[in-house]
This record gives sequence, C-alpha cells and structure tokens, in this order.
Amino acid sequence: MPMIMLSVNLSMCQTSAVTDRRFQRALDGWLDTIASPNTRAAYRRDLEVYAAWASDADLHPAEVTAADIGAFRDHCRAAGSGPATVNRRLAAVSSFYRHTEPRWGVSNPAATAERSPVPVSSAAAMSSAAARQVWAAAVARGGTTAVIVALVLLDGFKTKDLLVLDVGDVRWRRGVASIDGVVLSARTAVVIRSHLAGRRSGPLLTRELASAELDRLTRFGVDYLVKRVGADAGLATPLTVNALRAAHAVSSGPTC
Repeated sequence: MPMIMLSVNLSMCQTSAVTDRRFQRALDGWLDTIASPNTRAAYRRDLEVYAAWASDADLHPAEVTAADIGAFRDHCRAAGSGPATVNRRLAAVSSFYRHTEPRWGVSNPAATAERSPVPVSSAAAMSSAAARQVWAAAVARGGTTAVIVALVLLDGFKTKDLLVLDVGDVRWRRGVASIDGVVLSARTAVVIRSHLAGRRSGPLLTRELASAELDRLTRFGVDYLVKRVGADAGLATPLTVNALRAAHAVSSGPTC
C-alpha cells in the first residue's frame, strides 16, 4: 500500500518512490476553495500532520476508515496536542474528505469522528436558555450583530477570523453557505443573506452607522455589539465573544 507524506512546503505529495498525483490533485483542489490565506496555511499544516500519520500507518487517504480517523485523533492526543488543535485537525480532515467524496467515491470517514471536549471556565459557560435568549436578541437586532452572533455561537468562529472576512469569502451552493470549506449553520446563512441584501463586495462585517462608505468593523466594534446584544437578552453579566464561543463548544449552539 503506498505511503503518503507531504514535504515541508507541501509542494508535492510523495510516496517512497513515486508521487501520488491523485492525492495531490485532491489536496490542491480542496485548498483552492479556501479563500483566507491564514486558514489555508493552517489547514495545509493540519493535512501535513495527517498525511505523515497515514504514511507511518501505511494507509492511503482514499482507503481510510472511520476507525482510522479515531486512531489519528488518539495519536494527536497522545502527542500532546490540545483539544482545540485536535478538533481543528479533525475539521480540516473532514472538510478535505467532503471535497473528495464525489471524486473518490468514498464516504467521509471523519464525518462522525468524536471531537475533544474543550475546557471552559464556569464563568465563561452559558446555559442553553441564555444562549437562546442571546440568539433571539441577535435576530431582533439583525444586520451585523446577527451575523456576528451566528458565526460565533452557531459556527464557532473567532474574532480575528471574523474581522478579515469579505462578502466574497462566503461561498453559496444550492442555498448552503460555507466559509473556507466550513459549512455554515442554516440559520447563519439566513442572517447573512438578510444582512447583505444583495451586496456582492466589500467587508462582510460593517459598522452599523449610516454612511456612504462600508467601513470594516473593528475588534472594538465586535465587542461593543456583542455586549449590547447581551444586554438586550437580559443577561446578568456583560456578554463576551469568548462566552459565545464557549457556548458553541459546549452545545454546538442553541436550539431554536
């Protein structure tokens, strides 16, 4: 069985004697769908780790099973990778296989892989009832506020990733929205469509002030809008982006 490994710069995918062009074409095609350079670079590194593990296990990526993905997850844990890193690698591998499913004719072996629980402080944790209140308040606000809350609470995005997003980074296919290969919640897609109202360019998150210019929202602006929606929801303490992400990690978003 051929052994797969990636070079440091991932310029080619090699076996011990020959280049596996099938895997390399799939890898390049998948990475080309990821708009953000930072995310693309991170996913390259994740696939490098995965491909090196597959090589050591004498597995070809096209023949990997769900059990093998579990073994890869356990390998990452044993090597000292934290829960967030392990989960990101599994997400990258799963996204890669979603892209290759129609080409390789195999089901995504990482689709049901168990994720590592991400520790959160009791102060940061939010009850499901509070999460539903926050979501309802965000929908009522609409616009940029709703998009921020959706992307963080429902899809687990970080502030630094939100701030650089442009309208073109949101890919649409048959009504399903994705960013950098990550399929978004259906509720996120709805609030994004409403927020854009047909707009096709510029920053995704804009200031909520009447202006002729579509100014990109700042980190301060994100924090302000999140705190405001927390107040709308009647929370006893100021809402933060970290608290929203903690709620996503614990419950994968509120059920509405």
